[in-house]
Amino acid sequence: MLRAMAFTSRLAAGVRRTGAALLDIALPMRCLVCQTTVMTPGGLCAPCWQGLSFVESGGSLARRLAAEACANHPAITSL
Repeated sequence: MLRAMAFTSRLAAGVRRTGAALLDIALPMRCLVCQTTVMTPGGLCAPCWQGLSFVESGGSLARRLAAEACANHPAITSL
């Protein structure tokens, strides 16, 4: 009984891996910004990652200013 369950578990894992590989071939993962192929789901390609600018915050005023900067960013306001 335990061997049958172990076999079924291994078979299911193999089917999932095969399905994931086929899905990656049919629908490759894309960069969230420019749609080039990337290696991780929801990731960015190297040029898009290098083009990011990060907002740093310190105290409460800095956090408020960072939130306002994000809210007024052209990428967000153009939606």
